[in-house]
Amino acid sequence: MRLHRLAKFSAVLVLMTAQLVCSFGNTPTLTRTPVPTAAPAVVPTTPPPPAAPTVVPTTPPSPTQAASPTTLPPTITPTLTPTATVNALLEKANQVSGKWAGKWNNLTFSTTGTEEAVISPNADKTATLSLQLTRHVLGVGAPPPVTYTGTYDANGYLFTAKGDKLFGNLKITIGYDGQVAVTADVLPVPGLARLTAQGSIADQV
Repeated sequence: MRLHRLAKFSAVLVLMTAQLVCSFGNTPTLTRTPVPTAAPAVVPTTPPPPAAPTVVPTTPPSPTQAASPTTLPPTITPTLTPTATVNALLEKANQVSGKWAGKWNNLTFSTTGTEEAVISPNADKTATLSLQLTRHVLGVGAPPPVTYTGTYDANGYLFTAKGDKLFGNLKITIGYDGQVAVTADVLPVPGLARLTAQGSIADQV
C-alpha cells in the first residue's frame, strides 16, 4: 500500500450700645445763701449674668456608618499551555496531513484495488481519517466510505475502531516518516481471524 498526496485592560455680629451721660450744672438763686445740693443718688449697676454656653450634642455614628472591612477577591492563577508547543506539534502533524491516493494489494487472495485517504489534524490533538477503498476488499466487495477518529502526538497518528463492519477491531498508526501499520482482529468476515498490513505515504516524485 503506497499513497501519494493530492492536496493540502458667621459671621458673628456684635452690637454694642453706647451710653450717653449728660452732666447738668446747678441753677444759682437770688440770695447769697448757698443752697446745699443733695448728693445725687447712685444706683448701682448690676452686671448681667454671664450667658450660658451653647452646648451642641454630638451624635455618635450609627452602626451602619461604621467602616466595614475590605474583602479582597481571591487570586486566580490560570493554567496556560504554551502556544508555541501546540503550534509546533500541529505543524509536525501537518507533514502527512491532506488527501492521499494509491493502491492496495491483498497478498493472500492476490486481489488489488484503489484507495483514497484524507488525514485531518485538529489543534486539540485530535484527528480524523477518511478512507475510501474500491474493488473486492476481503472478498466482500467495495465498502462504503468511512471516517475514523483518533489522536496524534510527537510520534504520529493513532486511529482505532471497535466493531467496524468490515475490519472488526481496527488499529491504524501513521508515523511522520510516512510509515503506515494496520492490524485488525475479530473480523466479521467468515474464515478470517486477523489482518495485518504495512504501507507508506509519500509525495509523488
